Amino acid sequence: MGLRESARPNLEYFLSCGIPGEMEGERYIKTPELARKFIGMRKPRPAPASYCVFKPIEQFQGEEKPEVVTFFVPPDILSGLFTLTGYSLESMEAVNTPFGSGCSTILTYPLKEAEKEQPHAILGMFDVSARPMVERDVLTLSMPFSVFLKLLENVSGSFLGTESWKKVRERTQG
Repeated sequence: MGLRESARPNLEYFLSCGIPGEMEGERYIKTPELARKFIGMRKPRPAPASYCVFKPIEQFQGEEKPEVVTFFVPPDILSGLFTLTGYSLESMEAVNTPFGSGCSTILTYPLKEAEKEQPHAILGMFDVSARPMVERDVLTLSMPFSVFLKLLENVSGSFLGTESWKKVRERTQG
């Protein structure tokens, strides 16, 4: 469930108990009714084009800018990004962790956050179905580009210059 209302028929059964003899359910949500409620609450942004481009930020050129920035990182780096996000947004609730598919946490939710006056970052890749597609010790932190720019503006003066972070950073490099 990225940019469309439902990528598969009978999604509420896929997310819950399945359909006996037809489809095994993933059992992420207890009942089809609760799954329908979850699906109904989500309002993905309609896709503006027939495809979406994912590429490293250094490949953007000229006036081109990303809508969302996603980090695929291990826990030590994630702790730094998480802390810098709170510092930069001046909020102890700057990062949300909503239930959703892997693609919804790297795209759907951050795109919705971009529409808000005070957007948050989204911690993700907890989707059990998507976990086998990423390295074992990797999670994601996704954010609207505007939030990413705030992180860049707030590196100087943040905890990134402290002895505590230096110890964490050394561990990531060793």
